[in-house]
Amino acid sequence: MAGFRRHRLGRLASPVMCGRPPRWTADRATRHSRRRGLVRAGKGVAAVRCQHADRGGTFRRATCGAATDGWPHRIRGLAAYCRPSPERYKVAAVKGDRFAAFVLADSLRHEHDHWRPLALASPLLAEIRALMHDRDRLLETQQAVEHQLRMILEAYHPAPVRLFSSVDRQITLSFVLDYPTPAVASRVKTTRMQGFLTRHHYTGRVPAQVLAQRMRANLLTASAGTVAGKSFWAQSYARLLQLLNTHLGEYDDAIASAVTACSARSARTRRFPCAQVLLAEAGLAPVTRASGRSSSVRFRYAANTRLRESAMWWAYNSMKESPRAAAAFRQARDQRGQRYHRALRGISARWMRILWRCWTDRVPYDPAKHTSATDLIATA
Repeated sequence: MAGFRRHRLGRLASPVMCGRPPRWTADRATRHSRRRGLVRAGKGVAAVRCQHADRGGTFRRATCGAATDGWPHRIRGLAAYCRPSPERYKVAAVKGDRFAAFVLADSLRHEHDHWRPLALASPLLAEIRALMHDRDRLLETQQAVEHQLRMILEAYHPAPVRLFSSVDRQITLSFVLDYPTPAVASRVKTTRMQGFLTRHHYTGRVPAQVLAQRMRANLLTASAGTVAGKSFWAQSYARLLQLLNTHLGEYDDAIASAVTACSARSARTRRFPCAQVLLAEAGLAPVTRASGRSSSVRFRYAANTRLRESAMWWAYNSMKESPRAAAAFRQARDQRGQRYHRALRGISARWMRILWRCWTDRVPYDPAKHTSATDLIATA
């Protein structure tokens, strides 16, 4: 578990604030006692974890599962849900978990009519989140192993690094295992290279003659002891990288099957009752601050960064395939004078609205229904 191991919870069981926020240790030994304590508090408990996040979300899921309703638990996102809170408590001398839990629970006591409870995730969605988090950790390990293998090969045998596009490719790892030393690789000519590519089902477009010439240009010579030690090290890391690549593929298959099952079983959810909530979650809707005659529109920082990145890549790729998206992007850049990322967020917001409507109505996307898109393409 990364980060801090102690958390503060603000408990609200009635219109009156209940006592000092308790402190719990985020470990397995206290998890059951913490859950029993929350259940004994009765219905209407708002269990809020503040300030520090465990990467897997284990503490958050265990806490929210014992409460009737859950509200956003990070104090950084408090201003997005309750505006008076920063001004009400700005005179505080110090900042800590105890004070953060009190602020969030007291704000909930005053402003609960304006807040929307956060719907708990279904077991299938929780499985997808766990798979995604674990895949990210495995990917970090895979990238670290790839960098280490690259450094090993650069030290004594740089030919496999220069031969193909990346070190983590299966064809590169197979070459390291079949020809681990420069002396063995020096015997590879065009015919033997062609046999190697055929044997390992090479899908690249570089011919065997070019690869053989590229390999001979990057061969090094070193002492026999150094080459023997480094080659053993390189083969060990190559096998480890192959294993990590296999596990990443298995994670991708598991995530794809879980997403397919989730899309087939999911109905209208309380988490996104309207398209505006989805845009705010993805960080595609700006934040407006107004006071008297002054008003400012700012970028939304408190958002689901993973969802925002996915939506931005979706918009970027859609401009290559959809004339509507490309025309809308050109119009935002040329006529409205928007910057690149601001125009791209606008395209992302359009696609997210379409996604929410298709998801809610349970119908596939039909471009013929968008008459405004046809007019936009005609005027572009």
